[in-house]
Amino acid sequence: MRNLLLTAIIFLGIASSSCSLIVDFFVVNRSDVPVEVTYTVSLDGYYFPDDKPVLPESYLPVIVSEKKWEGRVKDDEWTISADYQHRFDGKMARIKVKLFPGTVLRIARTSDGVIRDEGYEYFALKEVTVNGANGSAAYKDRQLWGHLVGKDNPRHQISYK
Repeated sequence: MRNLLLTAIIFLGIASSSCSLIVDFFVVNRSDVPVEVTYTVSLDGYYFPDDKPVLPESYLPVIVSEKKWEGRVKDDEWTISADYQHRFDGKMARIKVKLFPGTVLRIARTSDGVIRDEGYEYFALKEVTVNGANGSAAYKDRQLWGHLVGKDNPRHQISYK
């Protein structure tokens, strides 16, 4: 009887605990020409052997077609941007990606805690700039967070037209 009661208490505790959801952030190239996307992340809290920063998996530049992205995209449908399409500067924690027309770039994957009111303090994306034939769009710090998590932006995206 004691074991049954203990099992029931543990089960109720697990069932009532809140779970964290995954939130993705994107740049969408809706123009007719390739654009260069540069994004900077915080690598605070990461340990790198030999002091050689490696881009954490949650910030790897992965891409998919916009058409596929408008539906449901499975994790295995994202493609890591080819080496010739992106560069990672470990000292500056900056990633540059060539993004072709009609494609979507996932720039970060994190827990849903960052989209709550206090989430800005934990937001690892620090700056995003998109340069193309139609000009530049730049977002930094709180402005970037506000744009990506705003109520008018449920897909957490920066669109370049």
